[in-house]
Amino acid sequence: MKSEALLTSGKEWNVINPWTKQNSQLALTESKLVFIKKNKASSSEAGLDISLNHIAKALSETTNHGETILKLILNDGKHISIPFNYVKSMRLLGFPLLCTEQRMEVARWVYAINNRLRRR
Repeated sequence: MKSEALLTSGKEWNVINPWTKQNSQLALTESKLVFIKKNKASSSEAGLDISLNHIAKALSETTNHGETILKLILNDGKHISIPFNYVKSMRLLGFPLLCTEQRMEVARWVYAINNRLRRR
């Protein structure tokens, strides 16, 4: 049975896949986070999804450059950082507004992931 996405990063945002370092879309399903390239789910054998069973909590973190990233704290104490990048057309908004939009987008993901973790 295929899981439906509860949340996706949409057309406005790309995320940097922590394994391939390539721009991807991100989707949250009932049981995992999936990195998607060109509208096709990536192979789990390649390590391109993260089971929610391995995540202790999600946080937002601000980098030295003022960008907000999604930080996943894993059950083993390790962490995975997932930067959100805006698509080129959003650059017309200007840096201050982009930073605000980025903070709000990451906060939406933190809330959704932590909400799924509480329901396990």
